[in-house]
Amino acid sequence: MEPPDTAGLRRDLALEIRALAARGAGRPAEALALLEESSMAVTHQSNAMVHLYRRPSSVFLRAELLQQLNRGEEALAWYSSFFDWSGYVFLSPACMRMAEIFESRGERDKAVEYYRRFVARWQDADPEYQPLVADVRARIARLTGDRPAEPNPDAGSR
Repeated sequence: MEPPDTAGLRRDLALEIRALAARGAGRPAEALALLEESSMAVTHQSNAMVHLYRRPSSVFLRAELLQQLNRGEEALAWYSSFFDWSGYVFLSPACMRMAEIFESRGERDKAVEYYRRFVARWQDADPEYQPLVADVRARIARLTGDRPAEPNPDAGSR
């Protein structure tokens, strides 16, 4: 018998693994259907465990699948959920994905806002991530008509 505070965590994590396998096999609709079977219940409030119970990787995967399936509006809702709690690891990638969705819809101001949020968080990223930061800066410049900002020469040297 499962301890009562697991709230279906093991089942949900098993579904997430199956969803990752389906996505890897090129079956995003099947992967999304698997994630939609999860309960996503959060009953355990210990600070040490709350992030695990909120399943940020599953939330991000669901948003990614929705975006891949051209369901941008639904994806935005899942990506924006990282602003409501401390899903910090996923916040920057969520900003970038939200910017891409807004850009694809022609909402330039919103796209620029979220691209800038991404750059603000990743401007000092390790050197291997600086090409991504430079690419996002170029996107901002293209959308605003500005010259791209110079990269931070000290990035990643912390």
